[in-house]
Amino acid sequence: MVVISAAVCNKQGKILVARQFQEIPRLRIEGLLAAFSRLLMSTADKSRNYIETDSVRYLFQPLEQFYVFILTNKSSNIIEDMEALQQVYKVTLEYCYVMDEAEFSRQAFTLISAYDEVVAFGYREKVTMQQVAQYMEMDSQDERLHEMIERNKRLEAIEEAKRRQHIIEQEKLDAQQFRGGYNQAGGGGGGGYSSYQRPQATTSYQPAADSASASTRAPPKKTQKRGMVLAPAGKKNEFLEALDEEIEHKDTAPPPAEKAEGPGPSSAQQQRNVHFVMEESVSVEQGDGGVRLELKGDLSIIVNDPSSSKVFTVMKKSPNKSYQYKIHPNVDKNRFNKEGVLILRNPDRPLPTSTSLGLLKWRLLSTDEFDLPLSVSCWPAQGAGGKTSCTLECELLQKHLNLEYIEVHIPVPGGAAPNVDRADGSYDFDDATGTLIWQIPSLNEGTTSSSMEFAVTAGADNSEFFPIRVGFMSSTILSEFAVEDVVQVDGGQSVPFSVEQHAVVDNFEVVA
Repeated sequence: MVVISAAVCNKQGKILVARQFQEIPRLRIEGLLAAFSRLLMSTADKSRNYIETDSVRYLFQPLEQFYVFILTNKSSNIIEDMEALQQVYKVTLEYCYVMDEAEFSRQAFTLISAYDEVVAFGYREKVTMQQVAQYMEMDSQDERLHEMIERNKRLEAIEEAKRRQHIIEQEKLDAQQFRGGYNQAGGGGGGGYSSYQRPQATTSYQPAADSASASTRAPPKKTQKRGMVLAPAGKKNEFLEALDEEIEHKDTAPPPAEKAEGPGPSSAQQQRNVHFVMEESVSVEQGDGGVRLELKGDLSIIVNDPSSSKVFTVMKKSPNKSYQYKIHPNVDKNRFNKEGVLILRNPDRPLPTSTSLGLLKWRLLSTDEFDLPLSVSCWPAQGAGGKTSCTLECELLQKHLNLEYIEVHIPVPGGAAPNVDRADGSYDFDDATGTLIWQIPSLNEGTTSSSMEFAVTAGADNSEFFPIRVGFMSSTILSEFAVEDVVQVDGGQSVPFSVEQHAVVDNFEVVA
């Protein structure tokens, strides 16, 4: 994938924030960005969230009265591009609290820096939102320690300069008093010299009662400052205490306003008091010798409202008994195994707020074909004149899934573009790799299968059409886990919550 630019615009097409990742002339990139709004208004199919031209592809997602979109080349992998768009979308939500043009202008440089953490030189970085926040914070304990040490040195230098200044001023006062006593001695005879007593130089620590002598010596408060340099240990202790407080302190974002009751949609801007993220990744190897499925999933919780930090979660488990579970050490495993309830061992202990906390992980290893999300079949057949025809079929096996942006990559023998007779969806041919790319918009309960037929003129063995690689995204998870309710530990009242689900493919290969 190659991401050319990421941008935010309003519905009139005005570009508010844009970050360019590839070296393209300014006039060219400005023209591409300005063309987005015109292409969007002229698009007949409003259900799609991508637009293709002869040379580039726009992938976009609405954000209230704005659009967040990325610009890629047409040969880029649309699945990876959608993941990059989701990251850019989440980053935009994270750093813009109010959706208006003024807020985008204020946060422009922050957004550009955050986009750089998601996309580098046109390629998406494998980072999570927690990592992006950590990189943006650029926090370093060593740096804080160095700054506090340097600040302490500056304070000590200032105190030392004040002490030396006080000593110099005291010496000047002593010299003036000495000269005044000598002059009095010269006017009153030889015995008058003894009327000035040298020890008076130290009487500034014990002020005399008469106002005349008090006016000629330093005030007592100034001499007390000399004591500050006699207690460096106290300053060191204060420094260490401040350092400990600085290291232990952790900033927390203000919680969002409470929304209406009940489970809400998965949009990040509509997160409720308690938000759950359910993620799954799938690895499949399918062939004539059987199938091998590995599914990994995890459940994370984000408490957005501090008043909802003492809660427990009621889960609906998968009907498949082959799942293996791994539970957070602070969660009561017995309650989960018996009742499907996720609750801390110490129910009085609150959950952290505004921080993602992993509660549960699950894993499934299966050789049963009916556990696969979808099945891909390839039927090559030798024809007359050395011509080879091939029929492909993708069939959705889990009817509850909603698979989107399905791509099937088929190696073509000989590396020449095939003749496509029929295809559900769209297709493209990559000359560089000799691969036919079949793109299916979606497979769901309404559309459970798609097929494609093509032919190659060069004679080929059936094994040359393999391995076939498959990719897709899903807004539902394969395991059918679900959050049924979130309940307060004290009182038993239900808490508003929202759930975000998505599944991606780590590796999906169909071998001969």
